[in-house]
Amino acid sequence: AISSSGVVTFSQAPVFSAGGAGGLQLLFSQATATDAASIDIDDTYINSTYDSYYVVGNVKMATDAVQCYLKLKSSGSIVTGSKHGYDNNNGGNGDLVNSADFIKFNYSTIGNAVGEGVQFHFYMHNVNSTIYPTFITGAYKTAHTDGQPEGGFVAGGFRAQYYALVCNGFNLSSSSGELDTHSIKVYGVV
Repeated sequence: AISSSGVVTFSQAPVFSAGGAGGLQLLFSQATATDAASIDIDDTYINSTYDSYYVVGNVKMATDAVQCYLKLKSSGSIVTGSKHGYDNNNGGNGDLVNSADFIKFNYSTIGNAVGEGVQFHFYMHNVNSTIYPTFITGAYKTAHTDGQPEGGFVAGGFRAQYYALVCNGFNLSSSSGELDTHSIKVYGVV
């Protein structure tokens, strides 16, 4: 219904079709102040329903001077054995890693004071492909352990020879210690 002032209301949630203009469908939203070893998003949310996903998050680390790791999942488990790779660009700095167990969401270490931590967003593509490897593209903003801001862009994912791994989730963790508070949203790209 459209009111005389132009306000549109729906009697039920809109349904997006494959041939439509597209958009984002919220699949998962969580905000918590409880310490956790990691944030684990499984195949309940990342599955064959969509080929691409968009993720937005904020994480405060429990330990000072750590790294933030994103680890992709396949067949319900975190993929290990140096099957990830990434290119992390920050200002004039670069961090190209051809073989790792994770994708890093920071350049310098991350502080754990109030206001520090890491804020990020990224797209996941080719999650269901067995021809092209799953890859992510995104950006992050962190604060050094001295509170100075730092931002960067990251591109990464499964290495080329692991193109047949179907991605059905991801895990966010710290290089040492737990995650303090966090908020995260996962959207399916229609």
